[in-house]
Amino acid sequence: MQMKAYETNFKNMAYVVRNLRDWDRREIMSSPQTHDLKSFIAGRLRFKGTTWIYGVDRPVYSIGAVPAYPGVWRLWGFATDEWPQVALSVTKFVRRVMLPMLGRMGAQRLEFGALDGNETRRAWLEMLGAKFESQKVGAGRGGENYNIFVVERDRYVS
Repeated sequence: MQMKAYETNFKNMAYVVRNLRDWDRREIMSSPQTHDLKSFIAGRLRFKGTTWIYGVDRPVYSIGAVPAYPGVWRLWGFATDEWPQVALSVTKFVRRVMLPMLGRMGAQRLEFGALDGNETRRAWLEMLGAKFESQKVGAGRGGENYNIFVVERDRYVS
């Protein structure tokens, strides 16, 4: 199966959001910044140059980055249960294209947040070279803990 890029628009991202994996749904809904899914999607689409949607026969995964403050970018991603169909190709894209592009845009630090207990996300982030940095205890809307992972600049800028 060949992965393809989908247009970064509300319809395609909404498809992914309506069909999220359980852990991704829990993570999104526990975020204090998520008031409703429509505004959640709109917030991600504000950064079209650093947001992508991939799939095979339909949208499966959306990933992106938003500037947190000068030199620091926060990365996010979420998928449907069909994630395994695109996981390898997305991983190659992130390593070869996305992270180096953020480095050229001046990123000094890349941060990823993951709901504590999401071992699939942890394993994937570690495969990308991210290191566990800290835990934000009680940071979720319902008191959930979030783990913060960081990719050091030398991992994405040569």
